[in-house]
Amino acid sequence: MRFGTGLDEAGYAAYEAACVDRFRAVFVPGGREAVAYAGILDALHRLAERHRVWLVSGNAPGLLAFKAGVLGIDPAIPRLGSLPRHDRTDLLRHALRGCPGPHLYVGDRPHDLAAAQATGLPFLGVGEAVPGTHPSLPTDAEPERVIQSVAALLR
Repeated sequence: MRFGTGLDEAGYAAYEAACVDRFRAVFVPGGREAVAYAGILDALHRLAERHRVWLVSGNAPGLLAFKAGVLGIDPAIPRLGSLPRHDRTDLLRHALRGCPGPHLYVGDRPHDLAAAQATGLPFLGVGEAVPGTHPSLPTDAEPERVIQSVAALLR
């Protein structure tokens, strides 16, 4: 069930544990390698040095923490994973509370674009999995290009 929206707290905790266990079993030394968009991640870290940046994900918090660790994302960047009975749009609204704009959502899936649209946020797509007329970057974009694209969208 996506985001565990229909689960109570105990069910959600079991769902989260199963997700983390599955990924821990797959992403082990000698196992499957995580796909990292190096330029995107570097830009994330550079932007976080000067701006408030959140990592918002539909993944359960424990799974988000695991994935962020595997990808080398600085733990100082605030993270918000899925919550019982909340969809991605709710998560975005939660991350935006008390945080003056401008705001922008960067994502690599159609549900990221849908959440940005529902929240009224400008959107920057990454990769070819997010169809539409919104600005988009290839997954191998260099950090400078990502930062320039973010700056242009926030003007």
